Parts: sequence; C-alpha cells; structure tokens
Amino acid sequence: MSGPPNVNLDVRNAAAGPAAGYTQVTASNGTTYYYKYSGGSDGNGNLTVKVNSGQAAINVTVGGDSRYSITNITFNPSTTHFTWHAGGHAAVAVIVDPANVVEEAKYTCIVADSTANCTIPCDPVIRNVP
Repeated sequence: MSGPPNVNLDVRNAAAGPAAGYTQVTASNGTTYYYKYSGGSDGNGNLTVKVNSGQAAINVTVGGDSRYSITNITFNPSTTHFTWHAGGHAAVAVIVDPANVVEEAKYTCIVADSTANCTIPCDPVIRNVP
C-alpha cells in the first residue's frame, strides 16, 4: 500500500488566540477555535494522489493536547470513493483512498474537545489526478 505523506492537525481553543497560518472555525458549542494542518502533499494538509498508483492510506493525527480526538471524517461530496477508520488511537484516523478514479473531495475531520464537550470541524482537500 502506497500513499502520500502523513497529515498533522493542530487545534487550539479560543484562549490560545489566533496564530499565523491558522484557520478560525466555530465549534458545536459556539466557541471559536483555530486549526492548522501540516504535512500532506502541499505541507498544508491537502493531498494529491495519482490515479492507479495503488490504494493510499493517509494517516491524520491531531496533536498538541490529549483533550482532542478525531471522532469522524466526512467527505464532500459524500459520493466519493474515500472511506476512513480509526487509527488505533483516538488522535489518529486513517483515510483510505482507492485512487482508482479522478475525483476531488473536501474531507472534514471532526475533532472532539473532551474538556469543553464540543466538536470542531477542520477541512482540507483530497485530489485524485490522472
């Protein structure tokens, strides 16, 4: 199984404040959070996979604070061939890309904050190219 580089996700609560390169998002409880992806194909969490290069297993890890875990990954559009499963630890998810058709999807990691009892949506892109 081959695949693009791993992806790392740094999530910060509003108390930490914004920092360069972070995206502001509103959590399920209305609180402001910030997130920043690194790794992936472009260094910003986005992924490009060559079609027919073999199935790709993309590890996404939320780090920085043990209060954060990945509870779900959604794909938009939802009709893509991408799937995901837990990566053996609450902070890790594995996106499986069969890489068998040209397609593009936004993936959203739903990160839970166990301290604030809320979820935070964080979303970069996966592209399968010819």
